[in-house]
Amino acid sequence: MHPVDLEENMRAISPILSAVILLLATLAAGAIMYHYFINTVQVMTKKPIVYGYNAEYMADLGVIYVTIDNSGSQPVTLLNATLFCDDANNKQVGVTLNGPTIKAGETRTVEISSQCKSPRVLIISYKAGDKIYTTDPIRISVS
Repeated sequence: MHPVDLEENMRAISPILSAVILLLATLAAGAIMYHYFINTVQVMTKKPIVYGYNAEYMADLGVIYVTIDNSGSQPVTLLNATLFCDDANNKQVGVTLNGPTIKAGETRTVEISSQCKSPRVLIISYKAGDKIYTTDPIRISVS
């Protein structure tokens, strides 16, 4: 048996071919990252941004006035409000808002009839496109 000469039997790819393979791999990775980044940005810009603040309960009228700010890029339709009451049994009351629409970039004060004597927190459900979202809880001040 003869010893095998490793150097004679080894073959390698050319440096030009290896550079082309590395270049193609880099371009593919860049294309994947670009697609992921663009897709993430598009999803974030389509999400509605609606804030509610300055919620004030007028006890003598039984009405809550709340300012709604649509900072998103599409109009939203207010569907209903959920009131959390500070009554003896801490009840939760749903109120239909009859769909006022707030345009993108618009701020509007909305009147909500209160069905409890001491509302403390308000959450508003709204529709943007074909999806339904809710605001963060809005603290209600009493005047």
